Amino acid sequence: MEVTKKKVTELLRSNLLMVIGTIVSLPFWWVISKMISWLAIKTVFAYDYAYRYDEHVGSILFLLILCTYIRYLVLLYKRSMLKLDHDRVVLKGSSGWRLVDSNIPVSDLKVVKLKRCLEFQRGSGQTVRLASVYGLYDSNSLNSFFRTLSDRGIKIQDA
Repeated sequence: MEVTKKKVTELLRSNLLMVIGTIVSLPFWWVISKMISWLAIKTVFAYDYAYRYDEHVGSILFLLILCTYIRYLVLLYKRSMLKLDHDRVVLKGSSGWRLVDSNIPVSDLKVVKLKRCLEFQRGSGQTVRLASVYGLYDSNSLNSFFRTLSDRGIKIQDA
């Protein structure tokens, strides 16, 4: 049983404040990239070249940063997976700055904690966290996933 992801339009609609914040912060990051490029050109070349080319290099640097951020978000969306595969729970996604790629046997799974991020606690006490679960996955599919886990005897804790 694989938990279905939200469509991209639903994802953008549900994270509307993040999209607005990103759009509002674009001029700030453009100015920062322009300043960095101006300082870099000024130290390497003369002041005249820095004054002439800072806007072009700053814009290219800004577009590079923006494309990298968008690529990171798209890859994060593509790589994330939450599924129950017979006797294993397959987790793929992000937890802070690191990527999670873990297969946990259902027999070893003790508790699933529903916090800001989803925590899977093993019998040995080891915890695997998966961030952005509530915003990324469909809530009905996520609820049926939790019901299936609780039917298999795994404790679901609401924090």
